[in-house]
Amino acid sequence: MGTPCYVGIASPHQPHLIHARYVHFDGYPSSLLARLRGLWAGMARRDTNALIGAVLAHDCEYLDPEVTATTPCGHGGIPTQWPVAGVGMTLGTGEPGGFEPVTVFPLSLAADLGASWIYVIDPASDTVAVHTGDGEPAAIHPLAPIPIATHPLQPIVRNGFSPTTANTSARRTPTPGQSDARRPRPCRPAAGRCRRTR
Repeated sequence: MGTPCYVGIASPHQPHLIHARYVHFDGYPSSLLARLRGLWAGMARRDTNALIGAVLAHDCEYLDPEVTATTPCGHGGIPTQWPVAGVGMTLGTGEPGGFEPVTVFPLSLAADLGASWIYVIDPASDTVAVHTGDGEPAAIHPLAPIPIATHPLQPIVRNGFSPTTANTSARRTPTPGQSDARRPRPCRPAAGRCRRTR
């Protein structure tokens, strides 16, 4: 199965009304979200409005940021199918440069479309709202990847030395004004015995 989906935007004046394009293959969130992020970072240059314009231009067999102008067409060699560089492969329902109508539907009737997933891109927050095939909200994902801390964890420093330097010296160097004499340690019973150190 192709895991079909719709990708589009909500109408600014009627948020329940979706303007979207049909995508036939790879509509599962783990795949399509990664592809949308690739399109957004690559072809759209992190401009969400440019991403929306590219996605809404054609119904697609699949979206893929790696598609080039010379990528061969899919199975069967549909004459009206062509690659769109940096976006994906069209479905073959129109002519290059021709007009194809956008699918407009309310989320409450999304089940009638027969798609597995619906993706609604929000240009104001640079996010994608994921809905199940019946229009129910599932999750919201950012287009930008979540940053991971780039600095390494620093070792914990206690009593003037860190675990990375604790084994390099048998004794700690006293700080100015501190005596070098060792203090007796408190008794800690171990297996019923107690031994004091001097």
